[in-house]
Amino acid sequence: MGRAGLVLVVALGAAAAAAAESDPFAYDKAADLMVVETGVERRGEVSVRDIAYASPGLAQPVKAFLVVPPGPGPFKGVLWVHWLGPHASDRSQFLSEAVSLASQGVASILVDAMWSAPRWYGSRPIDHDHESSIAQVIALRRALDVLETVPGVDRSRIGFVGHDYVGMYGMLMGGADGRPRTYVFVACAPSLSDWAFFGAQP
Repeated sequence: MGRAGLVLVVALGAAAAAAAESDPFAYDKAADLMVVETGVERRGEVSVRDIAYASPGLAQPVKAFLVVPPGPGPFKGVLWVHWLGPHASDRSQFLSEAVSLASQGVASILVDAMWSAPRWYGSRPIDHDHESSIAQVIALRRALDVLETVPGVDRSRIGFVGHDYVGMYGMLMGGADGRPRTYVFVACAPSLSDWAFFGAQP
């Protein structure tokens, strides 16, 4: 390799490193999802698979439901994420909607977000909010990776539905990941700072 070629390689490597540093939501898409299935429930012809998958920055696997329609597809795909509230604040919130839409050829993944833990908002270590938020957005991107492993899912027809608190994380994900073509935000605030003043300040 000549000197010019070596300079070009070094320059490209530096540019790649700078790009990675400028994208906090980047992750290794080739990393093993480590999907573990703990059970399957049949609702008519629809399969509801109880799974968990690995995501960078999280100590525990992310729990999720995969709702799979009958037949070979092609299927539309939807990532559903629950609200932060006093009830159904976990992956079960939109399960009935996902099962209903499966009869129309929609495959879904419904995930537990970090706020599914009881009393999460008031007990979370607020000084870790920045790192936790990045990890949560990556976990949502990993959920899309899992959804794309479902046989028959059409990768060009992916959507996102988020209620309340998750809407902000869905917007961040939308800026980093072009796979979802449609977003539905239900009663959400546009900025994390709109929530930051409800409790102790970081």
